[in-house]
Amino acid sequence: MDRNEQLLQELNISLAIQTHTNSEEGEWYNFTECFDYHIISANNSILVPYESREVLEIIKCVKRFVTDMVLERDLTSPICMDLARYIEIIPQATDILFYDR
Repeated sequence: MDRNEQLLQELNISLAIQTHTNSEEGEWYNFTECFDYHIISANNSILVPYESREVLEIIKCVKRFVTDMVLERDLTSPICMDLARYIEIIPQATDILFYDR
């Protein structure tokens, strides 16, 4: 398993186990904080973590992907839950990590 696949696997684990509540309760619902948390946590869990600047670029790419795929419709769940669904259904899900419009 290469580093991209490891990161994606750990990202999916982070998305699955993190508790999410509504924004009034202050749990990871904020768009920026949520993605930063999940991706940085996933990166810290892989054998050879990406450098900080690479992680920041990955965060930007994932946010861009989710913005293009999700934000045009009304959300009924936290945005990161939508990301988890996309990771499961997209054949080349590692492309999400380096998404370019």
